[in-house]
Amino acid sequence: MAGALLCENEIVIEQIPLLSDVFVMGRILQDLGCNVKFTRGNLIINSQSLFSNFPKGELCQKLRASSLLIGGLLNKFDTVTIPRSGGCKIGARPIDIHLRGLSQMGYKIEEGENITITKERGSGDYFFHLPYPSVGATENLIMTAFANRGETILTGCAIEPEIEDLCNFLKACGGQIDYDNKGNIRIKGGKLSGKISYLPIPDRITAGSYLVAGAVCGGEVKVRCNSSHLKALIPKLKESTCKLWVESDNIVIQSSKRLKGLGKIHTSPYPFFPTDLQALISVLGCVADGETEIVEKVFENRFAHVYQLEKMGAKVKIVGDTLKICGGKLFGNSVYAEDLRGGAALVIAGLVAEGTTKVFNPYFIDRGYQQIEVRLKNLGGDIKRNERQRTNYSLYFHNTFGGGDSSA
Repeated sequence: MAGALLCENEIVIEQIPLLSDVFVMGRILQDLGCNVKFTRGNLIINSQSLFSNFPKGELCQKLRASSLLIGGLLNKFDTVTIPRSGGCKIGARPIDIHLRGLSQMGYKIEEGENITITKERGSGDYFFHLPYPSVGATENLIMTAFANRGETILTGCAIEPEIEDLCNFLKACGGQIDYDNKGNIRIKGGKLSGKISYLPIPDRITAGSYLVAGAVCGGEVKVRCNSSHLKALIPKLKESTCKLWVESDNIVIQSSKRLKGLGKIHTSPYPFFPTDLQALISVLGCVADGETEIVEKVFENRFAHVYQLEKMGAKVKIVGDTLKICGGKLFGNSVYAEDLRGGAALVIAGLVAEGTTKVFNPYFIDRGYQQIEVRLKNLGGDIKRNERQRTNYSLYFHNTFGGGDSSA
C-alpha cells in the first residue's frame, strides 16, 4: 500500500485481507489525498491527487507500518514530516537505520516530536550498507531510491520473502530494480507508471499460526503458503511428531500423537526462526512432553504473553532473553492480549486448554488476522467472539473506502 505512492496511475492490490492495519493505512492514504477504494475483495489506490506530506499523528500512532510512508512521500515532495509511529509494544523499534540510510542518500534529518526529512543534495549514485537487516529500513530505502535520478546500491538488506515481493511489485510498476536474495539490491531512480493489478504473496506468519494451531489441537489443517517461506518452522513441527507435506501451493499438517518438546529455538532474521512465530510455538511447548527453550534475539519485550500463559497453568520461566518451558497441561482462564502475535497465541492456548478461556483485547489480534474466530471454528474449534468486542471492518471498508461487494 505504501509502495502505491510511487506510482502515477491506479494500483489494484488483489485479495486484500480485512485487517485493522489495512484499514488504518487506507485511512492515512485517504487523508494524504489518495483515492482509496475497496471492492470485490481488492483494494484500489490512486495517488494522483496526493496533496499532503504530513500524515496525521493519531492514525500513525495506531500503525507501526506508517513509517513506510517515508519512501513513497519522498518521491512526491522535497520535504516530508512523519509522526513517530505506534504499533505493538514488543520492544524498542527505532527507525535509526532508516534515517542513517536516508542521510547517506542526501537527505537532512531533523528529529523532534515529529521527524522532518528534506532533500539536501542533488541526485546521484548512492551506496548504503545496512548494519542490521531491518525489514522496514530495507523497504523504505528501496522506495526512496526511486526519487534519485542515479543508481542506488543497498547491501546488508533484509531477505524476507516480503522484500522480494515488494521488488517484484515495483518491477511490475515499471521500476528498474535488481534483487539477488543475498541482501544486495540495486535500484535505478525514476518514475513508476503503475496501472497494474498485483497479487501479494500469502502471509507466511498467518499460515504458520494456523499450522501451529493444527499441531497443538490435533487433526489436519491445510494452509496456502509457499513452503520455502516457512523453512525454519516446518522442521520444528516435524520434530514435535507432526506430519507435514506440500500439495501444490498448500502446506498440510497432520497431528494426532502426543507432541514432543522442541529443544532450543533461536529467533533471528529470515531465513532463521521468525520472532513473529515465537509466541505461537511457545504454546506448543507448553503442552508437549519434555522441554522447550526459546531464545529471543530480535525484540527484548516479546514475552508479555508468557505471564498470561502462566495464569493458564503453563510451566514457564523467563531468564534474560530465554524462555524455558516444561510441557504439561493448560487450563482455561481470563487472559489479556497485549500484542498481535501474543494474542493469537492465547487464542490457540484457549483451544487446547481444559475448560473455558476468555481472551480480552481482541483488537490486537484483528491487526493481523481476519476473523480468526471464524477460521478456527471452521476447523472445528469451539470458539466465538463476544459481539460487544466485534469490530466490523468489512462494513468500515465498504462505507469508508466505497465500492460494492466488501466480502473477502
